[in-house]
Amino acid sequence: MIFQFLFINVYAQTETPASGKYTLVKVVSEYFPAFGKKMKVARVNKSDVAKLSEPLSALAAYYSCLGGTNCDVNENNDEVCELTMALGLGIQGSEKQILLLQTWFGDDSVVQRMINQGCYLSISGSNNFSNFSSLSFKQTNDTVFINYELDYYSSGSSSSEKFNEIVVINDGRIKFIKRELGY
Repeated sequence: MIFQFLFINVYAQTETPASGKYTLVKVVSEYFPAFGKKMKVARVNKSDVAKLSEPLSALAAYYSCLGGTNCDVNENNDEVCELTMALGLGIQGSEKQILLLQTWFGDDSVVQRMINQGCYLSISGSNNFSNFSSLSFKQTNDTVFINYELDYYSSGSSSSEKFNEIVVINDGRIKFIKRELGY
C-alpha cells in the first residue's frame, strides 16, 4: 500500500498534461466608485491558475518572483502579491514558494538568485516597481511557451515590454530553452 502511494505521488509530480492554454494575468475593465468610472486594470485569472499542474504552478511561482501582480503589504508587514496568493503559496518569498522553485528548477542560477533575495518585489505604488499586464502559458506536450508583458514604473515615468520565453518540463525539472529576461 505504501509503495502504491509513493508511486502515484512520484508519477503525479512528473506527469504533465499534453496541452493547455492558461491566461494567468489579463487586463480587465473594472468600475472604481472613487473615480466614478470604469478603468482597465491587470488582474490574476484565478480560474486558470486553479487548473495548473504542479510544474506549471512552479513556473508561475518563478514568474511571480520576476514581476509583480498588485503587490502590497498586509497587516503583519508581509509582502503579498495576487499571483503568489492565487497559487496557494502564501506571502511573497514563503517557504512553500521557495521549495516549489527548488524542486522544479534545481540549480538554475537565475532562480537561485531570486531565492537568495527572498523573491522580493517592490510593492505597487512605490517609486520603482513592475507589474504584469499579461502572462500566459501554452503547453504542448513537454514544452511550454510563455508570453508576458511587464509594465515598469520609475519615479513617475512608465514603460512596457513584451517577452516570449520557452521551457521544457522533463524528468521532474523545468529548463529554459529561451529566456529573454535574465533577472
